[in-house]
Amino acid sequence: MLFLFRLTLTLKKCSLYISPAGWFLIKGDNLIFMKTTNYIKEVIAESKNVTWPTRKQTVFFTVAVLVISVLVAYYLGLFDFIFQRGLGYLLNLF
Repeated sequence: MLFLFRLTLTLKKCSLYISPAGWFLIKGDNLIFMKTTNYIKEVIAESKNVTWPTRKQTVFFTVAVLVISVLVAYYLGLFDFIFQRGLGYLLNLF
């Protein structure tokens, strides 16, 4: 049998199943409401632990990402151009 224990909560019309792995499965009418409220509570609790970057850090990292993106684009474009010319040269030989 998959579930070791079954607890029926009669007030909320739902069943709580505890599997051997420790996972909880809830079945019943209030499942969507319970999941949504639990998710919102967890988001609020977790957002209290967030350390947001300063404006200076945000600007620095944004500029760094833009510069690196442009450099990678030029790097890949250069190799694309070299391979295009080389392949064109090889195809003209035959």
